[in-house]
Amino acid sequence: MTEARDRSPRRWCTIRSGSLLAAAGLLASLSAGTPADGAPNAPLRVGVDFVPPAPATSEFRLYTPESFDVLIAEKIAAQLGRKLELVQLATQDRASALSRHDVEIVLARVDDTDPIAAEADLLPVGFASGATVAMRTDTDIDSWEDLTGRTVCVSRGNSASRALARRSGAIVRIEDTPAKSLVLVRTGVCDAALHDEQLLVRLFREQGWQKFSATLPATPDVALSAAVDKQDMALAGAVKLALAKIATPAAWEQLKGKWARNVAFEVYLDQDAPDCH
Repeated sequence: MTEARDRSPRRWCTIRSGSLLAAAGLLASLSAGTPADGAPNAPLRVGVDFVPPAPATSEFRLYTPESFDVLIAEKIAAQLGRKLELVQLATQDRASALSRHDVEIVLARVDDTDPIAAEADLLPVGFASGATVAMRTDTDIDSWEDLTGRTVCVSRGNSASRALARRSGAIVRIEDTPAKSLVLVRTGVCDAALHDEQLLVRLFREQGWQKFSATLPATPDVALSAAVDKQDMALAGAVKLALAKIATPAAWEQLKGKWARNVAFEVYLDQDAPDCH
């Protein structure tokens, strides 16, 4: 005997409601970014190039960081509704930290030679730049080869620029922030300061930077990416949704402009502002 099927509206509504609740639960799980270990309140562990030191006192002066990795990590965590835990990773440790689940995301400049490129799902963040230098316009440095034996300031938050400066044969001076690096070009301590070309272009538009706007041809662009374990499709989906909200072209234009204005002001405070203490 063929079993009769219940096609009543009540049963259909029950099934449909159950399906909708299940879908809603899946979306909530994605948006919350619940970690694979099932601990929904666990912090989101994000690997970055450099973790800025915490303020030591209430009078500790904050500087604009070199890169946007920490800022994007903060925004992703906020979108996922999770606290953020930053983990400082050397370039050679990124892939292994992700595969061991020491971190859930790595925010970094990733090119084709980086081991993490083959092992992770790379989600574009929307920012890419090559590197160039800021120098006095009366400099005698005309090529990258001319940096050999010259003092080049770089920021601790950009490992790619530090490596480039060393390959160029320069005497590398590492500063904690871009403002501290750039002020040393203005005072003559450094022959050049090596930073993102996209950001220096914006900085050179600020008042008082025309005499320090000499550059070299920029290196090829390298994109800032959010690297996620290929097996963690739920987290990858959640991060994609977050980036779609926070990393729009308009948002990046604002961030680059704000970086330039803030760094110009920080350099002014370090070099020109009277000591008020």
